[in-house]
Amino acid sequence: MKKRFILLLIFMNCIIAFPNVFSQSQGSGFYLGTFHFPNMATYHSQAFMERYSQLSYNSMIGYIAHVDTDKTCIPFVWGGFYDAITPDYYGRLSNMITNGFEKYFGANNFMLLLEREKILRPAYGQSSKYQAEYKPSELQNYRPAYGYTYVYGDVVTDGNAEVRKCKTGVNTAGYMLSGLYENLEQVNFYTQQERRNDYGLLHNMNDRKSHTNRWYINPRIKIDPVFAAANPDAAVVSVITKNYAGRTIDSTVLTCRNFGKLTNGRLNYNGDYVEHFYKGGNENTLFFINVLADDLTSGIIPYQGPHYLDHSKVDYQVYWHGKADVYVDYVKVEDEWAHDLLTDSDLLTPDKDFKAKVNAELDMFVRNGYTNTAQYFYLDEFNYNNLPCIAYVNELIRNKISNSELVVLTNDYLTRSRIGSGLKNGPVYSDKYNYMFSSGAVKDFFLTEIYPFDDSIPLPATIPMLPNKGTYRGTVGYITVPNNSYNDRLHYNLERGFNYPEVNANNGQVPSYMDRYRKCAYTLKNNDIKILGIALPFHTEEIEFGVRMREPTVEEMNMMSYLAMAYGANAIYEFSFGSRKRQSSPDYYSWGIDSINKYVHPCDETSAPKYYNYYGQAQYAGILKLNAGLRKLGDFMYDKSKGPLVYEDTRTINSKFGNPNDADSYGLPFKYVQDIQSVFYSGGYNDNNTDPSEKRYWEIGFFNPRQSEAGSNEKYFIAVNKRCAPGDKSTGDYRQLRIKFDASQLSGANSWVVKDALTNAVVASFDKNSGAYVTIGEFQPGEGKLFVLMPAN
Repeated sequence: MKKRFILLLIFMNCIIAFPNVFSQSQGSGFYLGTFHFPNMATYHSQAFMERYSQLSYNSMIGYIAHVDTDKTCIPFVWGGFYDAITPDYYGRLSNMITNGFEKYFGANNFMLLLEREKILRPAYGQSSKYQAEYKPSELQNYRPAYGYTYVYGDVVTDGNAEVRKCKTGVNTAGYMLSGLYENLEQVNFYTQQERRNDYGLLHNMNDRKSHTNRWYINPRIKIDPVFAAANPDAAVVSVITKNYAGRTIDSTVLTCRNFGKLTNGRLNYNGDYVEHFYKGGNENTLFFINVLADDLTSGIIPYQGPHYLDHSKVDYQVYWHGKADVYVDYVKVEDEWAHDLLTDSDLLTPDKDFKAKVNAELDMFVRNGYTNTAQYFYLDEFNYNNLPCIAYVNELIRNKISNSELVVLTNDYLTRSRIGSGLKNGPVYSDKYNYMFSSGAVKDFFLTEIYPFDDSIPLPATIPMLPNKGTYRGTVGYITVPNNSYNDRLHYNLERGFNYPEVNANNGQVPSYMDRYRKCAYTLKNNDIKILGIALPFHTEEIEFGVRMREPTVEEMNMMSYLAMAYGANAIYEFSFGSRKRQSSPDYYSWGIDSINKYVHPCDETSAPKYYNYYGQAQYAGILKLNAGLRKLGDFMYDKSKGPLVYEDTRTINSKFGNPNDADSYGLPFKYVQDIQSVFYSGGYNDNNTDPSEKRYWEIGFFNPRQSEAGSNEKYFIAVNKRCAPGDKSTGDYRQLRIKFDASQLSGANSWVVKDALTNAVVASFDKNSGAYVTIGEFQPGEGKLFVLMPAN
């Protein structure tokens, strides 16, 4: 989640359109939770179980540290990657799961998603496959552009693959592949030595994880087996690796004898494509072309300006010697963790057998019955080239536990273009989301994050107070403006993304936050998933330099949560539970739902609810009220026994400020809602007090009856008041919603009623042919409500 790095947030345009076909699995239920460290003793104590219950939680995403071995107190890992699975190892898990969550909530009534280091480390392997057949002129159209700017030879179809071929007598010796286009992925997360081998997420994502960490270069090549047998010592190609500074750090000549084993001095090679090559002589053992990560990143001066990656000269070249016909499919580059995961176990030493470590962890979870509550595993931020290993680990998990998987954040920050991602052409939403499903990285549980509240968004004038900027230096950007100006800026940011249009002048733009909701909804409709989860900001992230995430108001928390419900989410995760001072800057904070942590020996913490936010609002009470409403709403919408309401669509009613990202339909009329009026309070809700059409800041989500209620004439919709200024009716963003219904969409009766779906109370009755606006009710700032529209009798 947001163990955030200080990165330039540069996003790409995203256009996606999925067919309007609902496919969410039946009976998945509704989940509300947070991100935390449940393995720590305090946080699975009776007192904290009561607090989770008070917060209406029935789920939690649990972090651990990322270390080789259990450091006992710091950082509370409970099982490092190399630790043996002993009674003590799983006994601590049992205390958390069985004697903690299951004892308090009951088995199957609380869902944990846990980080586990034996699962995470293999999944964080990096694997990039650079294709040989791409035309250099087309690379800008590929996302990501896994190809070369200089190629030689002909593109031919060989079996089901397009490959590049050089033929003796036709082509002369030369570089078949050089000038790698996406040449940043092995150097984008360079860090200084003091940041290696720590227990942060950065260690897992680092390109230089240790002084001994290596990158493996695997060209996929085939040659003529007849020629190879007759000319075993003939040079075929040289594989040349150049580092960040453009210096050659390895040049490996592959001869014909490297393509197969020797038997009685004769080469046995059947003409298949080869990625791993045999040593010469009579050893008949494989060798792997590899280089030290320290050598590959040599020459980097890290973080010297936002464009330091632009100077990368990393290249994996293939030089053809002109002696044997050669077919090259791609060059695959893997870090050591990917190599240890994807290589056959019999070629690895036990400490490098990552598959065995994954399976041992899974066997322990199954054997001890932890999967009733710890149903899923979790992986946080990742780079695009982690996805092949994520998918591989996910398959290992599902082979052991069919209803489990490795839940991964879609991570729209680190898979974008430019800094951070290691990609010049980062994937658009449609490509990335489709690849996450097609690769197997995502199966049943789709999780994303939507964090729009950077401190470029002003606050409404009606908040009780601003924080003391002298005491809290991370709040220097916090300003107030009149309520209408605040709402306009908030919704401009929601629709247009971060710092538009300045960032768009670079290679890609920050996608609209509302687009993310829309893409989640369309992903839900296009894929057979059980859970659509959205993580929302209930925190502030303060840093000394760069963009700060300001603390959302209580009303903004409400608005974001009800938007998630309107877009079909059946899991909401509030980031995050804990708060802390930032160690590097004692006057900067990361506030969450609880107050500042205090570490107590041995391995314990104390904390209390953070009752008030920066603005003097009763935040904790506001979260309690919000969460109770969300659980009641979610449990109704996603009833485990009856099945879920069927998501259909969501419409933005206000202007989108010319949002260039979104190709999807929006606004009204849609289905049975022809138009709305948004009425503000001025001595009453009068006909003349309506918001302008382009500033009707409302969202309406449309749902159909449950599949178990097929044939019902009921129509469900969630209405969300997206105005968020606090206050009373005269000063805050209270709104009355009036709807004109489309009579042609209401068949079977003339008299209709609108009911509160949760209380079954009638809120409006009307004749469908009247053409009048029907008053649905009053909404507080940021409030959402679910209604059912049905014939009166």
